[in-house]
Amino acid sequence: MTLCGRSIHKAIATAAGFGFIIAVPGTIGWMLIGLGKPGLPIGSIGYVNFLGAAIITSMSILTAPLGVASAHALPAEPLKRVFGVYLLFIAGVMFNRAMHM
Repeated sequence: MTLCGRSIHKAIATAAGFGFIIAVPGTIGWMLIGLGKPGLPIGSIGYVNFLGAAIITSMSILTAPLGVASAHALPAEPLKRVFGVYLLFIAGVMFNRAMHM
């Protein structure tokens, strides 16, 4: 998006919004795949544990304003670098996990 003239702040906000849209069908999929599997914790539907989801959701709601304030406090260039390093780190973690499966 930054290559198309949008600010890094808008690009990150849009990515976060699309992350939610991607997460919903993924969550439904994991619920369906795990239906009826033995040994799942109490409060689970398939591979989704609703106690864990509630904790993660509540902490995300509480800390999202801090992330937004931090992102808006940084000038565009350092924010691009920080976000780029974050993306490279996540790509490295995913690659590492894929190689050790």
